[in-house]
Amino acid sequence: IGREVLIYLTQYLLFKYEEGDERVKKLVDSTNIFITPPKKPDGFEKAKINDCMGVGGRGNYYNVDLNRNFPDQFGGNKEKVQPETKAIIDWIESNPFVLSANLHGGSVVASYPYDDSKSHRHGTYSAAPDDAMFRLLAHTYADNHLTMSKQERPCSGDFFKDGITNGAQWYDVPGG
Repeated sequence: IGREVLIYLTQYLLFKYEEGDERVKKLVDSTNIFITPPKKPDGFEKAKINDCMGVGGRGNYYNVDLNRNFPDQFGGNKEKVQPETKAIIDWIESNPFVLSANLHGGSVVASYPYDDSKSHRHGTYSAAPDDAMFRLLAHTYADNHLTMSKQERPCSGDFFKDGITNGAQWYDVPGG
């Protein structure tokens, strides 16, 4: 549903700005906002509805999982960087981002950095230098989401206290 949320957000900002909504106008006029479409249309075509594991749609045409194809801070990712990944890296490096977020289909959780650890073992908490801020942002999002911080889960096995998790503690993803 990530692509639908991005389309809705774009429409919301455009329509509210045109209507003269002061809050939206202030945000748009004072902030650089980048909304990018999904980076793996090949995977979207392969994805299956109600697939809680979501592995069917992760790969590009060459079946490389682009969510795990980025350089790894601890040297765990040895896969060749794909053209789609290289384009995103170049784009990120050319824009001085202060904060970013990304949306994924699948589990209903606000996951925060890091997504990998030195040991590359699931269950290992891997704190970013700004860990307290990332936890605050994750809590803010989850607490304001309709169901994220609640106990109900659409996919079995998905339980995250308060609707948040450290990426590496959930599962370690070198190159993610």
